[in-house]
Amino acid sequence: MPQRILYDIGYRFPGTRLTVLENLPPRKRNSYALCLCDCGREIAILIARVKNGNTKSCGCLATEKKREVAREKNITHGLSGHSLYFIWKSIKSRCGNSKDKDYKWYGGRGIRLCNEWQKNFQAFFDASIKAGWREGLQIDRIDNDKGYEPGNIHFVTSKENNRNKRSAAIL
Repeated sequence: MPQRILYDIGYRFPGTRLTVLENLPPRKRNSYALCLCDCGREIAILIARVKNGNTKSCGCLATEKKREVAREKNITHGLSGHSLYFIWKSIKSRCGNSKDKDYKWYGGRGIRLCNEWQKNFQAFFDASIKAGWREGLQIDRIDNDKGYEPGNIHFVTSKENNRNKRSAAIL
């Protein structure tokens, strides 16, 4: 039978956030300790898991790392309230969401948002500014049989855009 490992109260396991509050009775020949994590939570830990490096906190460290990774992945452009952001979201929906009311006129007939812009609002934003976007203007495709892509967009007034509709072309 392995010898029970006891730690002094207040002992901090190196490289962890855990400080021993008390030694607990062994369970199934394993040594346990009640520890205080730096986050303030008390947790009963299996000493062997701390010694082999599998346990470094009460779980808060893993949660913090997940949050940090998520923050890094979700670095935003800070423009989600901008008019162009709503235009971009609308294009993505009508070109890619079959439940969108306008999908049949866009995605349903093969009109797509280019891959670069699909994944990167900032790239769409920069191209839109370069293509002449100003507040109050609407996006328009130069060639209506091509998708939303560099070189095929410009910005026009609503009056100009209404003249470029299928219904206007039929009349």
